[in-house]
Amino acid sequence: MCGSDRVHRHRRVTLSVKAIPILETDISAFPAALDLFAFAQAQQACSGEIPLANLPRVAQEVFPGMLEQHAPFTYSLVGRFALSEDGSPQWGLSLHIKAALWLECQRCLAPCEQIFDIHTQFRIVKTEEDADAAPLEDDCDVIAGSTQFDVLHFLEEEILLALPIVPKHADGDPQCYAHDGAEAGSLSEGAKDPIEDVLAKNPFSILLKLKSSDDS
Repeated sequence: MCGSDRVHRHRRVTLSVKAIPILETDISAFPAALDLFAFAQAQQACSGEIPLANLPRVAQEVFPGMLEQHAPFTYSLVGRFALSEDGSPQWGLSLHIKAALWLECQRCLAPCEQIFDIHTQFRIVKTEEDADAAPLEDDCDVIAGSTQFDVLHFLEEEILLALPIVPKHADGDPQCYAHDGAEAGSLSEGAKDPIEDVLAKNPFSILLKLKSSDDS
């Protein structure tokens, strides 16, 4: 999941508010390459379904033997455009992805379903250098646009970024297979949770533990 072909992402502030009403255009044929600037400036929209077979990097994360159990993912893209106070163009993109994936629970090693409902706002800039120079903010991501923007790669990247570091059933989920003779969804007394071994080997485990403590 950590390849050099990742989409360049940064944080940035939201668009100005001088946008005209969105002109929605249904695109039945999936756009393999898109002029992202023109799409955003025309404030167009497209939506559709993506079979998992079209997302090979995501498919590699799926529990073995369960590829055919997945329904197509749904997506929508909406272009945004505004003018800043100095009259310069401001391009933006709204993304929504709904997906369900069967991943391997790191506690019981059985399949567990993970539901994704991804909503992300993007500000589009002209170059990677502009993206590098963008300050970090929480309400919008920054991507470098292109006249040959690879939409499928972009959508796959967003799904990969949403995957959990450690997939697992919810605590107490009866679908989680028993360990050492314990009831389903629980560990036998004194048994070590396999999740601890996974976290110990994961370079992001400290951050994950901090997040878990914040959520509790």
